[in-house]
Amino acid sequence: MKGLFAREQILLEPYLSFPIDESPCGAFDLSGSLWEWCADDWDRQGAKSLRGGAWNFTFPAFFRAASRASQEPTAADGIYGFRLVARAARR
Repeated sequence: MKGLFAREQILLEPYLSFPIDESPCGAFDLSGSLWEWCADDWDRQGAKSLRGGAWNFTFPAFFRAASRASQEPTAADGIYGFRLVARAARR
């Protein structure tokens, strides 16, 4: 994994800043941009699951797609979001 997480000033990086880190399916930039809301519940009290880490963290383990956290579904911040997915056209 490559990333720019040990800087004094935290900034978002442009798309394809790390083209060497292409996934097996051809996707780029899947980690570290923001915590992604997931459909599953974290607990019975209503918290929702988050995955993937966000750019404002300095601990590298939080940038992994496997990292997990939770938040109330009413939370709004620049570090939470979701990923739009579309099926690729057949060739």
